[in-house]
Amino acid sequence: MNRSSSTLKYDEVINHVVRNIRLGIYPDRSKLPSEKVIAEELGVSVTTVRGGLKQLCERNIIIKQQGRRSIVNAAAIRGSSHTLRIGWISRDDFTHMNPVYFEIYNRTLSYLFQTNLQLTFLPFLSGRDEQNILRLFDSFDSFILAGIRMNNVGDELAQRLHNLCNVIEIDNVGASPANYTVCTDNYSGGVMLGEYLALQKRRCPVLFLTDKTDYYPAFNMRNRGIIDGLSAAQKKFVLAPGDMDIENDAEMEKVAAGLLERYPDIDTVWHPSDYRAIAIRKVFERVKGGKPGHFRSCGVDGLPEVIETDEFHATARHPFEEIARTSVEMLLNFFSGTTPEISTRKIRPVLIPWKK
Repeated sequence: MNRSSSTLKYDEVINHVVRNIRLGIYPDRSKLPSEKVIAEELGVSVTTVRGGLKQLCERNIIIKQQGRRSIVNAAAIRGSSHTLRIGWISRDDFTHMNPVYFEIYNRTLSYLFQTNLQLTFLPFLSGRDEQNILRLFDSFDSFILAGIRMNNVGDELAQRLHNLCNVIEIDNVGASPANYTVCTDNYSGGVMLGEYLALQKRRCPVLFLTDKTDYYPAFNMRNRGIIDGLSAAQKKFVLAPGDMDIENDAEMEKVAAGLLERYPDIDTVWHPSDYRAIAIRKVFERVKGGKPGHFRSCGVDGLPEVIETDEFHATARHPFEEIARTSVEMLLNFFSGTTPEISTRKIRPVLIPWKK
């Protein structure tokens, strides 16, 4: 017999409430949110919510109070008080964590405060760290990986991570032992900067490209995005190799002088790394002279310490908040038995323009 649509809607309400009780979002003996709030969260009618809550009352999962909001009775759900442990595996130690990962880590922690999910930082710098993770592996319910590539890990750890379906990678690193990825859409970031340069009427950007795509595929996506963005706007640009040692001032100044001699209209520097884009721009400033702000730079890292201190640099900031929120939502869905329909979620970055 087919179940009625109303019964299926009631199930959605029931599963939502039970999941949130299991995960500690609705703590034991706390007041349940109002029917209106639950209806808005699920996109259903208040009548549907009322029907689902009635069934939960019959099962003693929530206790109805006359004239007041219902009370959560977590004891009626087996295993509802179990703390779920999430391991955060990162290719650096906590004090030297990659700034992008650090921002996402902190925001992930804030989302987990109201649940019974516990986040534990696990450094992965050596073979000893890998052995430690393997030894503790079975004590964790899930993992978040920060920049962990297949060629970073041994066969045993890679296989165990891959076999555990609820493992999420938060960076676009190419081949990863995680089955799911939540990351910045680096291509759209490049396109965004290309469109921005066209709107700002920059005469001639020079694009310093990097070929380290085997190490970090996101660089290639950023490069493709900026080229496509400028091409769509019919904006002329110059291509230059971006892997030279910019710490060698004499060599870099020679490169800049040569480019300025061939293309005197160059007024903007691009590199997929913000730090390198700014460093190369400053070389151009020394070679050309003139007032500050003649040369501008842009890149797609969005690191806070860069974009907050340089007034002539534009970037496409990583969507730290949305990556953290989406990762936590995926974990909650995993633990409630829902598998994501797609394996990769690419989230559009945020444009940070020049300050002046």
